[in-house]
Amino acid sequence: MTTSTRHLILILLRVQPMTGYELAQNTKISVDPLWSATHSQIYTALQKLEEEGLVARETAKRGERMEKYVYSLTPAGRDAFRVWLREPIKPLPNRDPFRLWAAHIDECPPEVVFRNIDEYIQRHVELAERLDRAALTFIRGEHPLIQARMGRMSDEALERLKRTRAMIYREAAAKARFEAESGRRIRAFAQELYPDYEPNEYDD
Repeated sequence: MTTSTRHLILILLRVQPMTGYELAQNTKISVDPLWSATHSQIYTALQKLEEEGLVARETAKRGERMEKYVYSLTPAGRDAFRVWLREPIKPLPNRDPFRLWAAHIDECPPEVVFRNIDEYIQRHVELAERLDRAALTFIRGEHPLIQARMGRMSDEALERLKRTRAMIYREAAAKARFEAESGRRIRAFAQELYPDYEPNEYDD
């Protein structure tokens, strides 16, 4: 199997059974820097995984009248996760909308050029800070998906898990800082292209 939203669901359901809504929420707080998925993508993938026997669905009560579906991994689903984990990595097609656009800044009005570049820089500066903070929640054991595993893993295994998750978040933060620095270099080039334009100085 190539990497897809299916594997995101298999990864999260290894922690504990979840509803579709909980899967979407945990995607945002756990793996969004690495893999994003919309609600519709998650529910579509859940349906296919259930049809293939990789996840099972149970109905649970919510209040007096409401019902919700809770999904859990089947043994076949756990096997599918282990198979995927051992497969060679297949990279996705490269898509870089910012640099594709930046290749044509010589044709853009300067106010648009500097607005877009500054927004790109700011977005990645903020992302790096957010990822560094999230890495600390893993190391400290404060992250919800770490807390959900406490008492179900040995102390040694839990420590390895915390360190590994924190490591990858720090790597994602380093990548965000690289993107911000790349944006600054592109901004400096734009200033050479438009020497008579005086944009506001970018403050990071």
